[in-house]
Amino acid sequence: MIILKEGSCTIIGITYNDKDVNGHEQWDACANVHLLQFEKSTQFTEVIQSFNILTNKWVANYIYKRLKFFGNKQVSQAITLIFLALWHGLHFGYYLCFALEFGVMKFESDVGKILASKPRVASFLNDPIVKPVKLVLLRIYIIIFLSYCMIPLSIVNRTKANEVFIDVYYSGHILYFGWLVAYPLGKCVLRLTKRNSTKEPTKNE
Repeated sequence: MIILKEGSCTIIGITYNDKDVNGHEQWDACANVHLLQFEKSTQFTEVIQSFNILTNKWVANYIYKRLKFFGNKQVSQAITLIFLALWHGLHFGYYLCFALEFGVMKFESDVGKILASKPRVASFLNDPIVKPVKLVLLRIYIIIFLSYCMIPLSIVNRTKANEVFIDVYYSGHILYFGWLVAYPLGKCVLRLTKRNSTKEPTKNE
């Protein structure tokens, strides 16, 4: 539907977007989806960047960037997602959908940082033999959990959405909301164990 809409806008000329650096005419002023990128996405960040582009740009410029005074990206992100939920309406499903998006983005960001801090793991995952398998598994992950996150947006009624979540064992809730609690706690435990391990030798001396 989005592609058809863009096509009709191009036909009547409202998608003209001046010329690029090479002098070629651009007709992407109303481009709202990068279809190939969307279909190839292996991370939720890529999905968000390739879908509903115009809304994302507007929200980034007029909401997210204006919340810099908080000095915290996660706070700015949370407020932006609350705004988007309000924009959609007052149904419970909208707020749950964007809460899941917040959990997804935090999960992917944290896992990305963990993998980046482990050169051997990163090297293994980028091995020419392992990489295709990794991409296939990530694509399956996106298909499954993107569908999961869209449940409350499609079935805004809490009771009906809950019936679907029961059938899939609340897997997304457990993974993403559980991560929001488990990851900070895990970091605190690791810090405490490191402190205790550094104190023990001094006591023995």
